Amino acid sequence: KEYKLRIVKKMLKTVAFFLTFHSVLGINVIDTILTDAMNKYETEDYFTGLQFSYLPYNATESIYTNVGFTSNAKTQAVDSETLYGWGSITKEFVTSMLFNLQGEGLFTLTDTLQDIVPDFFELPSSDNEGSDSMPAWPSAWKSVKLYQLLNMTSGIPDYLQVIAILVKEDRFPSWAKLVNINYTLEQIMTYVVDFQNTQLDLCHEIKFCFPPGSKYNYSNTSYVIAGLIAEYYFKSPLEDLFNDKILPHVGQNGQAYYAHKELPSDIAAKVADGYSDILYPSIPKGGNGTNWSWSLMGPVGGLIGDGGALGSLVKALFNGKIVDETLTSQYYNDYFVNIENGELVEDKRTGCPNYCYGLGVSYRWSPNVGDLFFY
Repeated sequence: KEYKLRIVKKMLKTVAFFLTFHSVLGINVIDTILTDAMNKYETEDYFTGLQFSYLPYNATESIYTNVGFTSNAKTQAVDSETLYGWGSITKEFVTSMLFNLQGEGLFTLTDTLQDIVPDFFELPSSDNEGSDSMPAWPSAWKSVKLYQLLNMTSGIPDYLQVIAILVKEDRFPSWAKLVNINYTLEQIMTYVVDFQNTQLDLCHEIKFCFPPGSKYNYSNTSYVIAGLIAEYYFKSPLEDLFNDKILPHVGQNGQAYYAHKELPSDIAAKVADGYSDILYPSIPKGGNGTNWSWSLMGPVGGLIGDGGALGSLVKALFNGKIVDETLTSQYYNDYFVNIENGELVEDKRTGCPNYCYGLGVSYRWSPNVGDLFFY
């Protein structure tokens, strides 16, 4: 998480600069800024190329500029058709599905997991990590409120952190085995459930497990659960939900896909290489992770696309096209927590000395641009 904070600090000033001075400086000057940023962070943060797209409020097409290359081989330049993994930006779109269900009166943000999906606590037990059948969830999760799930104060351990521990304990022969097969959401949950059931003391010791609402821990499992809730109520797999409810809003302004398994070769060929920012067993820091299984991402970070598509979808999301605007306002106003202590903040501008996390979006006050919502 220190890495993520470092990147946020570095990029906020750049983003604020773009928003404030784009119309004054012009695209050539922005090219220079991007190139300088890439050169500065290429070694430390494994940047090889950057794509900047800007979608003005009343425009229908994005303005693009691109610098660098699609990989550290530096043989193919980044262009407007280069695709990137959008990572955790995916989470705000998963949240939108739950907002829509909330709007239908099926549950509220203060309802507990026991209220929303009681069936998941009554499933048969399983001792087989990675089993196709999801086991019953731990009773400790019953009291987790939906907003705590979404703002990372649930106390449910992060499956990526859990898997890293399992690899370190030689529970698997190599990290490669974990990243090169197609996982279902149910299989991912078996690792987390087993870890909490069998290593609870360790889970508390390393602060992955705690009473809901008492701390903040960035847990990707929260959005696996959010995806399972969406599938449960819509009675459709997430792939269909993204294809039907989210991706049509891209229109003609770019390309975007929901990746939850091996990518088709024609799409994979357009994806810029990605490099690991942290050290895992069997994978060196800076190792190429482009061919890792996208199934480990899904509702956590499975959207990929170009900058134009991203601009279109974010614009649609926050302008009432994907979710009714009365519900969209929850992204801005409700349930932000201070990431240092997990406490809900009343005043975001004074209560977020670093940044705050809300219902799938982050917030920071910037003197250059005011309220800054970002991921």
